[in-house]
Amino acid sequence: DKEAEDLFRRVSALPNPEFKPVYANYLFQSGRRAEAVAIFQKLLDENPNDRGARSRLVLAALSIGRNADAERALASALKRNSKDVEALLWRGALRVAMGNAQDAQIDLSQVLRYHPDSAPAHFFLSRVHRQFHATLSQRAELSEALRLNPAMLPARVELAESLMSTHSAKNALDLMNGAPPTQRNMLEYIAQRNWALMDLGNLADARQEVNRGLAI
Repeated sequence: DKEAEDLFRRVSALPNPEFKPVYANYLFQSGRRAEAVAIFQKLLDENPNDRGARSRLVLAALSIGRNADAERALASALKRNSKDVEALLWRGALRVAMGNAQDAQIDLSQVLRYHPDSAPAHFFLSRVHRQFHATLSQRAELSEALRLNPAMLPARVELAESLMSTHSAKNALDLMNGAPPTQRNMLEYIAQRNWALMDLGNLADARQEVNRGLAI
């Protein structure tokens, strides 16, 4: 409502830098995302080295399909500092999503040159290899991402999917069974594990898990 909006606008005008994005966050959560993007852009223009401001702009822009705004913010950051690992990772992930695998590979390889233990970089590089239909390289990157971060469920699911595609359902099931207990009520986990159970012919357990997933 107008009273709440006025309050968030006044809070954003306070001198504390932490309060600057409050009004834009309110607009974003209220569904007024284009207006929020404009304010996030203004805040980044005022402080180009604020990585939090950059991340907010990139996420907000991507949420409404304004990929060009996100790309410009990242290009500007990398023009100032070509070794900005966070910006390289963001741009690599964005390029993967846009199907630009070759340029994404360049960005992500740079990230790994500076930070070889970056699980997200290995994960997005696996998607580059998937676009190149390089299955073994894809699996190697997913395995490394999981080694570095066993709680990265998307990497576990995508590795299980890859194993299933070559009729390695037993390995896929073992992989899913190795997920942290805190993830075992997540629908993504249940669904992927069920594919392995069904491929192995274990329909009783699969039916039980389907019921559990529906209950959730």
